[in-house]
Amino acid sequence: MSERMGRLCDELRIKLHGIDRRLEALKSNGVATFDISQEVLESRLDRVEQRIYDNRVTVEAANVRVKAWLAEKKAGSVVGHPLWTERHKAHLMEVRADDAETYCQATPRFTR
Repeated sequence: MSERMGRLCDELRIKLHGIDRRLEALKSNGVATFDISQEVLESRLDRVEQRIYDNRVTVEAANVRVKAWLAEKKAGSVVGHPLWTERHKAHLMEVRADDAETYCQATPRFTR
């Protein structure tokens, strides 16, 4: 009977040792998987940050171009204002002002 009990204990030790090895393998695989996924996420984050930076540079350049264009238009309208008033009748100026006012009132509805 003690021999049978000894064999049973040996079999249980072998099974327990096998379970312990598999558990350690699972733990190491989990850590490796976590490290790999963290590297992938950091890589993607770097790419997204770079795209944001590139787009920000593009937007800033566009803003500079728009400001320069607007300054040119303002300068041209101030210089050309007396010529325009000389060449056109007053009622045409009123019609244009009314059209501009209507446009300004309609624009906020579309930009929301």
